[in-house]
This record gives sequence, structure tokens and C-alpha cells, in this order.
Amino acid sequence: MKGSKNILVFHALLLLSLSFFVNSCSLLPTPTKGVIRGRVLLPPEIKVSSRDVSDWMPVAGVEVTIVDAEGFNRVKKTDKNGYYNFENTAVKANTVVTAITNVNKKTILLKKTIPIAVEKDKNYDVGILTPESTALALIVERLLVLDKESEISLSTIKNTLFFDELVELIKGVLKVSGNIIESHEIDCLIKNIVDELNNEEAEEEGFVPPEPSAKSAVKAINITTEPPDVNGVDNDKEVIVELTTATPGATIYYTTDGTVPTPDSTKYNTPIIVKTDKPEGEIITLKTIGIKSGYENSAISTKEIVFKVKTYTLSYNAGKNGSIFGDKEQTVEHGGNGMKVEAVPDEGYHFAKWSDDCIDNPRTDTDVTDDIDVTAGFAINIYTVTFDCNGGSEIEPQEVNHSETAAKPVDPTKTDCMFIGWYKDKSLTDVWNFEVDLVTDDTTLYARWIELLEIKWGFEDEIKREDAKNSKNISKYTPDKGNGELSLIGAHFGSTAPPIRYFTEGSDGEGSYAANSDSWYYDANIKYWQVKVSTKGYEDIKLSSKQRGDKTGPRDFKVQFSTNGDEWIDIDEGSIKVAEGFTSGTLDEISLPQECEDKYDLYLRWVKTTNKSIREYDDVGLYGTNRIDDIVITGKSISIP
Repeated sequence: MKGSKNILVFHALLLLSLSFFVNSCSLLPTPTKGVIRGRVLLPPEIKVSSRDVSDWMPVAGVEVTIVDAEGFNRVKKTDKNGYYNFENTAVKANTVVTAITNVNKKTILLKKTIPIAVEKDKNYDVGILTPESTALALIVERLLVLDKESEISLSTIKNTLFFDELVELIKGVLKVSGNIIESHEIDCLIKNIVDELNNEEAEEEGFVPPEPSAKSAVKAINITTEPPDVNGVDNDKEVIVELTTATPGATIYYTTDGTVPTPDSTKYNTPIIVKTDKPEGEIITLKTIGIKSGYENSAISTKEIVFKVKTYTLSYNAGKNGSIFGDKEQTVEHGGNGMKVEAVPDEGYHFAKWSDDCIDNPRTDTDVTDDIDVTAGFAINIYTVTFDCNGGSEIEPQEVNHSETAAKPVDPTKTDCMFIGWYKDKSLTDVWNFEVDLVTDDTTLYARWIELLEIKWGFEDEIKREDAKNSKNISKYTPDKGNGELSLIGAHFGSTAPPIRYFTEGSDGEGSYAANSDSWYYDANIKYWQVKVSTKGYEDIKLSSKQRGDKTGPRDFKVQFSTNGDEWIDIDEGSIKVAEGFTSGTLDEISLPQECEDKYDLYLRWVKTTNKSIREYDDVGLYGTNRIDDIVITGKSISIP
């Protein structure tokens, strides 16, 4: 024990030298004369990972206790920076400083030994209380209780077999905010260390102890792992654990559920493979004990293997014609939520769905329990082209892909109107070109019409025929379509020779009837059919008609126009040569001169120009007939270009 005492004195002198050096270099705040001071720090969230205390945080209001040289308890509380001061306080060598506080409703206790005696007028810096200083202080307290103050050597204690294990065990208890005083495992290790110190003292003094009446204890179980660091193992990894003891022949038993191992627990034979099936993460507490007949059981050794929460990869990909906005590669813990991503389509396309049939966009995956690898699908926009026919026949709408041309539909129809084309706007100013214009949105096209002039005598209305017949006046037969007046000048309406017929059947015209006349003999250029119509507001006036006669009827006619009924002008292409059938005596939409356009009154007449009969070798006979049918005057509105 003399060597131990010398070591104790050396350490005391070393600590005093260090204290003087630190204070003189102003590394710590200079304490007031006659003060024993120190500082209490706690690890963040009570997680003890190493002896490094650089990230520990000061704690205010911690109760710090020492016993002074006269045997009185003295208590101080730490300030906001974790410092405490005992002023004018003398202590004996190996006095233990105890700091105690509550964290999360659990008692946290730290200790440190003052290895030398300190007088009232002397200053002493205790320093920071750590798991290692706590281990040393617990052993010092046990030795003092056993009245073995002479055996106290801090360096010797540190070199004992179980000291490092004791420090690790204290760390583990502190990590879960536990009370180290209540730990049975800690108490067993302290007992083993004290026993080891007692045996060393006996050997130094040459004393060979008799066969002990009490049993020796099995050496504590050494726990080694691969990987060595098991404080945060990937969820899908395995940890290989090997258990050994320095006591030959000892049997090792273990548990992995945190319960105290017994001979009924699992017996260790081969390395243990530890893994978790809990994706939310798990702390597996391995506890071991060594048992041998004739020996006391070893202290319980504990190792916590911490499996991290399982993580998953979220991968968001874009298909053709789009992109992804947001974090395309994400890592999410089990049960966690991903970050929002959005599938952004290119112009002319739209988001359809994700490859897992999800249609959410933007998308946020929540309560993730597996990897996700999805691709956003995009589809081309399909637009509806609607045709507004402005009163014309209906045209079915079309479905057209983005930036493609619409198909030109069949032209619609509208009574008394001519279709001009399709326009982009209601005001009908911008023409749609089906070969060039591309559809890029829902589109409505508008039909443009020119109102048509159409005046027609077809002589198919029986009531009108009877009215004209009874009055013997062709003017009584008003147009079948439009407005106008038909008259016969110089000739006779109807036939004068029996059978008397005003309208003939069996016509080759569009219908079955034609207006009939005779008395065309003699006098050229004064006998004619005549119509009076209005072309106001119309242009591009065209004329159609059909004439026939019997073989003694007049052959030669020409068409003339007048705007006042007095002055007549021949119409180009207006010469007519009548036959017995509606063959050569027809006009088919001949264009009338520009003078015929936009007139309130327009006169047209079919005038006999010669006295030659249809059979050509003689003149028109007394009862020779001429029949007229399908008189049609058309034009286009001049209000629309």
C-alpha cells in the first residue's frame, strides 16, 4: 500500500500544478479566494457517447453537495452557466462532490473526487463531472464505507480490470436517464473492483491468503460486436456478437430483451446474429452473465444495439413530354412523409397519371413503408373544334390533337344563302385555313354566308295556276319563290284553238307544268314574255329559263333588259333558238350585265325576233304555241365581300 500512497501524493501534486497553470493562463474564470468551484454539464438529450464533453450543455439549478472537513453537508445550486461555488470551505482528501438533478422525471446523478485536502483560504477547481469521474467517486465512496481510505489511489482504480466496463455501464444508465445508484449491475462491478483492490494489497504485503471461505466471482463477460459501433446500425444490417470471459469453464447465458439473464436463458455457444424486423427502428438490449460451479455469478454485462429507423428511397421520374418539379430523389424514414413533387407537362401536353396509377398532382407520399419508384405519364392535349354554322346545317365537332390541323368538313347549307368559308372570329374577319392553321386550344369556327337572291317561276302551284287560268291573266301567277311580276305582251295567254290549255303538262322542266301561249304570228320584236323584279342589294345577277313550242310556234327569241321599262338592251348570250322540246331553248345561269345589279326595278323580256317557225320552212302559224318554264333570277348580297 505504500506504493499506492506515493501515487496518491503524486496525483495530488499534479492536480495542484494543473490547477495553478489553468488559472494563471486564464483558461477558466478566476475564482474568488477560498472557493471550491466546479461546473455541471449534461449531454444533449442525455446521450452519452464518449468521454468528450465538448458538446455538453450547462445546467442551472442542479443541487451540488459536499461534506466539509468538520463532517457537515454543504449544498449549493448551479447558476445559469452550470457553475457552483463553495466559499471558505475546507475538505478532507478524497471528498466526493455529488450533483443531482431531475430530467424527464428521472434522477440524474454525477460525482467527482477531490483527491487532496483543501483549506478554507485555498482555491480548488473541481472541473467537470463526467461518467469516468462518477465511476471513480463511486469506488472511493465504497472504499471509505469499508474504512479502506489507505487503499484509495485514483490511478490504481483506473487500472483495475472492470473499471472501463463500469464507466461504459454508467454511460448506458445515464443515456436512458436512469439513476446509477439504483443499478444492480453497477453495484456488482463496484464490488468486483473493490475485491480486486483488496487482493492487490494482500499480494504487495507478501500475504498469501488462505483458501477463501467466500466464492470467487466469474469474470465479467466481454461483449464484442461487428461492426464495433452499434449505436446506429442500418435497419437492414446484421450485428455479429461474440461473448467471452476470462474465467475458464464458465458458461455464458444471455438475453436480448433487456431482462436479467439466468441459467434458464439462452446459452451462448456461437456468435449471436442480432437483427431487427421493426422498420421503425429498435434498441435491442443484450445482457449476459457468466456462471460456473463453485463461483459467484459474474456481474451482468450489458450492450445496447441501436438499429436506426429504416429508410426508403422515393424516385420520381418524368416520361416523354414533361418534367418533374421538386426533389426527384428523396430519402424518407419508415412511416414518414415525402416532399411534394409536381409533374409538369410540356406545352400542348397534360399530366395523365403516375406509373402506379396515382393521379395526384402535385403528389406527396405519406406514411411511407416501402421504396417508391414512379414515372409521370403525359398525354397530348386533345381539343374540340366546334363549328358555329350561323343558322346553316349542323356540322359535327372534331377532336384534334395539339398543333395538328383540323379536317375541312363538308360545306354546310343554308336556305337562300351561299357558304363563303370558316372564320376564327364572330366578326368574320379572320379566315381559318385548314391546310395551315394549327389547333392549340378548344376552338370555335364561324360560318360566313352570302345571302342569295332567288326569284323563280316553276308553275307548280295549283292554286296560282287556277287563279291565272280563271282570270286569263298570267300576271296572277306570282313567283313560286321571291317577288316579281310575270306578263305576256302581244301574244295570247293560253291556246285559242281547242283544246284550250293555259298550262301544259308533260313538261321537260323541273316540274310538270309550263305556261302556254299562242298568237305569235306576224310582228317581230313586239311580242314577248316579261318579268319585273328587284335586285336591290344584290350583284352577280344570273338568269335561267326554258322555252319550247309546237312546230308552228316561233323559233327565234332574244333576252333584253331595261331599268325603266322603256329602253331595252340586248344581253350577251341571250339569243334563243326554240325547239319542240326543252332542248335548245334554254338559258343556264347566264350572267347579266353589271347594270342589272342593285336595282329597285329590273325588267327582263324574252322577245320574238323573227317570224320563222320552229319547222323553219314557213312562218309562225296562227295557233303556233310558245311555252316558258323555270324562270330563275339569282344574285349575291353585295354587303359581304
